[in-house]
Amino acid sequence: MSPIRNKSCATSTLMLGVLLALATSLPPAMAQDAADMQRQLKMLAPWVGETTILVVRVQPDSVALPKPEQLGLGLSQELQAATARYFEQGNLMLQQAKVLADGRDLFGVVGLPIGSMPSAAIFREHTTDESDTRFLAMAKFMQADGRLHGGMPMIVPRDGTALHGKPAPDRMSAVEAALRASSDFPVQLLVVPPEYVWRTFRELELQLPAEVGGGASAVLTEGVLWASIGFDPGKLKLRVVFQSKNADAAKQLAAFIPRSIASLVETVPPQVAPSAMLKVFANLPRIKVEDDRVVAEIDDSENRAAALISLVSWVEQMQSRLGGRVNVNQYKQILLAMHNYHDTHQWLPPDAEQRDKQGKPRLSWRVHLLPFLEQAELYGKFRLNEAWDSPHNRPLLEQMPDIYRSRTAQGALKPGYTTFLAPSGKGTLFGGDKPTRFQNVVDGTSNTIALVEVAPQLAVPWTAPLDYQFDPKQPLQGVAVGPDGRWMAGFADGSVQSLNRKISAEVAQWLFSMNDGKPIDRNDLEPVESSAKAE
Repeated sequence: MSPIRNKSCATSTLMLGVLLALATSLPPAMAQDAADMQRQLKMLAPWVGETTILVVRVQPDSVALPKPEQLGLGLSQELQAATARYFEQGNLMLQQAKVLADGRDLFGVVGLPIGSMPSAAIFREHTTDESDTRFLAMAKFMQADGRLHGGMPMIVPRDGTALHGKPAPDRMSAVEAALRASSDFPVQLLVVPPEYVWRTFRELELQLPAEVGGGASAVLTEGVLWASIGFDPGKLKLRVVFQSKNADAAKQLAAFIPRSIASLVETVPPQVAPSAMLKVFANLPRIKVEDDRVVAEIDDSENRAAALISLVSWVEQMQSRLGGRVNVNQYKQILLAMHNYHDTHQWLPPDAEQRDKQGKPRLSWRVHLLPFLEQAELYGKFRLNEAWDSPHNRPLLEQMPDIYRSRTAQGALKPGYTTFLAPSGKGTLFGGDKPTRFQNVVDGTSNTIALVEVAPQLAVPWTAPLDYQFDPKQPLQGVAVGPDGRWMAGFADGSVQSLNRKISAEVAQWLFSMNDGKPIDRNDLEPVESSAKAE
């Protein structure tokens, strides 16, 4: 063997030894992080195509919401109550996300054009068949399709035949860099503009609208190759990292961002958001340049508190303005709990064991949904073989979960009373003396109403087996109608619709009934005014 060859072998052996030493000396956490990153990239690669513009990653098990009192906010009593409600809703949504994730990260990709969403998908790794089925069941509540692809459960739009076009492996380097830039946050939003979008801007030499600061579009085409947004709800921390083409482009972008924010503040109509609130948010980010990157961070407890106070106040004003339409999220959560109960028990609550000899429920369906609304501890306090107003069960009336609390009629209700009721009567989902199965819904779950909100005077104790006993001649007389003349209806398929209060009594009865055999013409749900008909 020649000396040169011996020297080459020795060098190779030395290099191999160094690599092995480095590999075995890496901290387990770093090795695990590297393995996690490679697994994430492998999952995302098939779904990142030429039109992909957004990639989302959420780690539900790492997300925690603080309690309002921990934030040290100087809120009025009214706003304290409002903040507590929002945090309770947020925690409920978080718990549902954790159930869906089943210990895994949730991913989402969105492609252009965003308006019609032809290339959006939500997915996670396979865990168990039961868990995957539960994940796919969410599709019906999102008016989407659930499918398994490569063993992974996915939710995609019903009109989205192609998720992304062809995979674009060359774009994965940008996705990886953006993922790493905010990997220490439990919620990540990656903006990865397709090259053809920026190329169009450059070729046409487009100018930016005055509403976002104006000027040449080069500040974006050169300044934003990608953006990585990291958010930690528990700490109310936000960081945005912009990758620019070079250091000069980064400096220009850093100068443009405050100007753009100021322009946006001036152009937002006051009825949409008060300028005072927007100015608070505009002053939050701290912007700095790090070589060819721009970093904007929100990590100032005093300013965060001021922003949260402004936000809560604004949301309260919008709720008052929008009336009952703000309760859509409550509807969806209750409807989802109904479906999860049905998946578990094969019928809607309450089941036969929770009824008396005449088939009448002892407790309301609202009580039996508690384990599916992250309220298992409260559910365990009830004696299911006793009536709702028994000496033991009646005191629990005071512990009504926030999910059943009206957002529009709070001051008009007695403590423990709810306006979220199911239509009750012959042929309705909850009106019989036996539990209902979805297969009994002859008219179809998309044509049958399962949940409404009634006027305050018709509110009932939330634990009582009482619901909306409507007048067949005037079935909508007791339904809560918003200032816009519309009312919210939760359907048995999990969808929520805003309906016109002027639909006929006949059509309303058909919607409340599950097996009358009457077809629903969607035109009947939006009746034309008589004056318009005359024209």
